Amino acid sequence: MKIAQVTMHYLPITGGQQTYIENLNKILAKNQHHCTVFQPYKPGIHQDNVTMMFHIPKLNRYIDSFSLLNFKLRFYKKSISSHDVVISHYPYHYPALKWHKNVIVVSHGVDWHEPATTRVDKNRVRAALLCGKNRPHIVANDSHFLQKIGVSVDPATRYFEEIEKNVWFIPNCVNTRQFHDKGMDRENVVLVPRTVRWERGIHLAIEAFSHFQKDNPDFRLHIAGFFQENWEYYQRCKQLVDRLKLNDAVHFLGPVPWNELVDHYNTAKLTLVPTLALEGTSLSALESMACKTPCISTDIAGLRDLPTVKSSTDAEDMATQMNEVMDTWQAVSDKQYTQVASIFNLQNWEMAWLNAITNARKSKRTLTLT
Repeated sequence: MKIAQVTMHYLPITGGQQTYIENLNKILAKNQHHCTVFQPYKPGIHQDNVTMMFHIPKLNRYIDSFSLLNFKLRFYKKSISSHDVVISHYPYHYPALKWHKNVIVVSHGVDWHEPATTRVDKNRVRAALLCGKNRPHIVANDSHFLQKIGVSVDPATRYFEEIEKNVWFIPNCVNTRQFHDKGMDRENVVLVPRTVRWERGIHLAIEAFSHFQKDNPDFRLHIAGFFQENWEYYQRCKQLVDRLKLNDAVHFLGPVPWNELVDHYNTAKLTLVPTLALEGTSLSALESMACKTPCISTDIAGLRDLPTVKSSTDAEDMATQMNEVMDTWQAVSDKQYTQVASIFNLQNWEMAWLNAITNARKSKRTLTLT
């Protein structure tokens, strides 16, 4: 079977969605399917199974990047039509692909801010709600998105099931062969493997760490994620570090290559996923727990589906959870690892995805999104 994936982000692999697509490519190839990824142009990157869409310099000054990709897709209709199934990463691109007889819409989590005030956010809400109404084939990686589009499912239940006809709940899963406990010496490090964005709650992690460090003065906070010096939010976080007098303890590492993250998890004692919005079933959280590094997260969106230790978005509460985990470190480590290894593994993920693709191919369902 020939399968196309349409996405804003694949190569280079720097985060959860890119990792997801890479894992999906691997299981499809293993099962004798040929997969092509269609993504926006990235200079200097070439791979046989990737179609880089044409590039018009500076056009994104006038059109947001997601709408621009939808516009470009019309020029690749002939190429995409030769594929048996098309996988659209996020509902936003479904309107540009609705002509294809077999489309699977993938949600990596709610991707709009609430309340939705910008044009892009409103378009994202509109596309998601219409998917809920018209029910194309949908694969959601968290229960929160399904609830938003009108599907009844409780958090942390019915993993890998077809919740309703053509609607699947397939949570993110982790490659436990790559992410595992390597028996390395643990350092007094709290790891935050997050891009430096407000939605990722970097300021919350810094504030929580400031409370935690009062009882643990020899700990350091490592923020491993992309940022640019001129980003206003990054500068706010730096000012916060300075105001809390944490300059010697908080380190912005920048983006860490995916294949090197396993060592960062293995040498840390705690991982924080302090998300405030826009989160599915976080791969970072799963990777940490697979390495037997206890993970504390907020009780937000798709994180409710994971076996992380939960915190509110209050910095003092998060610090309290950090201290409690340190007091019971081994028990938390063992419990989280067991749940991740038994539930959130690629074998379960592969079986569910192959079932979803087979169903999509058999039904040959055509829906119109209006």
